[in-house]
Amino acid sequence: MKVSVSEGGMVHRALMAITKATGMPSEPAPYLYNVETVGDQGVGPATDTESYLQQYGNAAWVYICVNRVSKKCASTDLALYTTDSDGTKQYVKQHVFLDVMDRPNDMMSQMQLRTLLHQHMESAGEAFWYINENVVGGPAQIYPLIPSFVKVIPGGPKGQMVKGYLYDVMGKQVAFKPEEIIHFFYPNPDPGAFYRGASPLSALRYTLAAYQNAEIYNYQFFRNSAQPGGYLSTDHSLDRQEVNRLRRMWEQQQRGQANWHKVAVATNGLRFQEVGLSHKDMDFVNQMDNARETILAAFGVPKSQVGLVQDVNKATALSDEQNFGTQTVGPALSNIAGTLNTFLMPRYGDNIKCEFLNILPRDEALLLEKHKAYGTMAVMTVNDIRRDLGMPKVPWGDDPIIPVNFVPLSGHPLLGDNPDSADPAKTPAPPGEKDTPVSDTPPNGNGDAASKAYVEKIVESIYEEAKLSRQWGVDHE
Repeated sequence: MKVSVSEGGMVHRALMAITKATGMPSEPAPYLYNVETVGDQGVGPATDTESYLQQYGNAAWVYICVNRVSKKCASTDLALYTTDSDGTKQYVKQHVFLDVMDRPNDMMSQMQLRTLLHQHMESAGEAFWYINENVVGGPAQIYPLIPSFVKVIPGGPKGQMVKGYLYDVMGKQVAFKPEEIIHFFYPNPDPGAFYRGASPLSALRYTLAAYQNAEIYNYQFFRNSAQPGGYLSTDHSLDRQEVNRLRRMWEQQQRGQANWHKVAVATNGLRFQEVGLSHKDMDFVNQMDNARETILAAFGVPKSQVGLVQDVNKATALSDEQNFGTQTVGPALSNIAGTLNTFLMPRYGDNIKCEFLNILPRDEALLLEKHKAYGTMAVMTVNDIRRDLGMPKVPWGDDPIIPVNFVPLSGHPLLGDNPDSADPAKTPAPPGEKDTPVSDTPPNGNGDAASKAYVEKIVESIYEEAKLSRQWGVDHE
């Protein structure tokens, strides 16, 4: 194995100081050592942005993790909102930025743009968008750039940290102003790579190298030999010609897929002596499993999310999905939203921001029980529950229902003054259908049990309406 110092140490830090002082381009993701193996004996660890990106197609578990995180992040809903003086969010349904995101450029959809964004983030630790502005300064098109081709130029005017960016493709360079590029990145504590993102793969470079070499060893074992290696010995004296003849004979008999597990015949007192360790001796399976566990942990992906379901039941799977949303997907999307709200959304005004919705899976059964409990305790109104489910308000749904004759605090407009003669509560019927009662008349008599049952029936009717609306594609906006 050959070890060479390509970038890093005192020399590298001195070069970085010159770079910052002169405004020379900052190269992607430098690290202290670049360890390479000689010839085709193995795979050395990835040590730069380009090799990190290539790991997506070279390492199976990197592909699985990056693919899972990027698709989950990209499948969430992008929303814009303004904030009232009292802190209430008002969501914006139509906006030029949403239009641009729906068709960011001439070859990509929003899903493709956002998936690639997170693929770059999880592989390289950073991503770049080129913003092609319109006449009013907003984005007309958004083009993703390949992180390994981008150079950050530090030291802008008036104390700015970044002077600009260079996009270097096959020797052709394009310069960009800071405002033309949106640089998404995971903060990097490495002083030699301060201007670049921190890739999860940088901490995995030796784990990945060992894992890939184990895969290559396993492949070569089954491809080339029925034994991991060894030698033939005899008590007789052999000349070179006889040695070569015996070697060719042995390889013809035993080497290659067609000769797997064939019985070997040794002549002239030849004995085969195995050299090296067997798969069992190397604890091969456990090594591969440990490497897989380390890779999954580095990307924050639970085993159940990638189809490893040993000893996994419904409860643990749901818990894993919740943790995946809160610990991995949520922070990744908050990073993206924070960057957009800092560097892009102010171009549309000071009071508009973006966020990502539907990050966590919704447990309908648990949500139903919560709404029933909160409804019967007057913690939530009917319209509060309908808003949680994305349903429109009803005129009578803003008053809490208390367990006293099942009457809202300010008098129910549908129940009237006499609860015993009330009409059934109704909600809008699906398109093309006649209005049908979705809850019965409140039961006669007093008592918390009857009131609770009545409120629970109202909640259940809202859920039924929401389910039918989703099936028929009703738009309540």
